Amino acid sequence: MKLIIKPIVNGLFQATLSYEEFEATAVGHTKDEATKKALEWLKREIEMYYEIENAESSAIETDDKFELEDELDEQEQALYSGEFLNDEIWKGLEKEVQTLAMQIVMVALKATLKYAFRASVGSSVGGLFF
Repeated sequence: MKLIIKPIVNGLFQATLSYEEFEATAVGHTKDEATKKALEWLKREIEMYYEIENAESSAIETDDKFELEDELDEQEQALYSGEFLNDEIWKGLEKEVQTLAMQIVMVALKATLKYAFRASVGSSVGGLFF
């Protein structure tokens, strides 16, 4: 996750937050306010993307009892454990903003694992549903 905060006119701040192919920009009166708004927009964008993906792939029936066991690489583990919040730029932000950032990472990670499983199911049946 990458965060860029720039001061703009009249004491306003612009926060641009990017995660993989997703990006959100917001303006606020403080750095925290701009970052919080950008996090909320990024969370909505990720959720909407995966809801659309889910609707498009609804032809696949899944077994709710199946539990995906997957090993995480070092970068995913750092995101999952919250280590990215130890970066210098995150230390000055409010706890609420940090919590929201973790929620975004969790949504993205769960969705990624879910669709990786669906892709493997789709390829195992010959890709008929994709």
